[in-house]
Amino acid sequence: MRDKQATKERCFSDPRSRVEDGHEYLAGRDRQQRRLAVFLRDGHRCVKCGEMTTWQGGEMDHIEGGLGKQRSDDLSNLQWVCGIGGCGFHQKKHVHIMSGGK
Repeated sequence: MRDKQATKERCFSDPRSRVEDGHEYLAGRDRQQRRLAVFLRDGHRCVKCGEMTTWQGGEMDHIEGGLGKQRSDDLSNLQWVCGIGGCGFHQKKHVHIMSGGK
């Protein structure tokens, strides 16, 4: 359930961003700011292979993913990984999910 008070306290930029059941779900500018926070926190490196990435070459990845509530944008549920280059973790992960693999 959406927590109106917690959402208001966060002062999100995008009206679609919200706190729900204690977790953040971000949109637009708020999501971009969170992506930058993850990029900086993880030192511009893929947490899977350790390779340095550029802003364009890396991806913000949900640790607990899927399409359900566990896919929150909480900082603790996000990591920086290679996009198409490097180990390609993010691309491989989503091809695997989309193909129905485990």
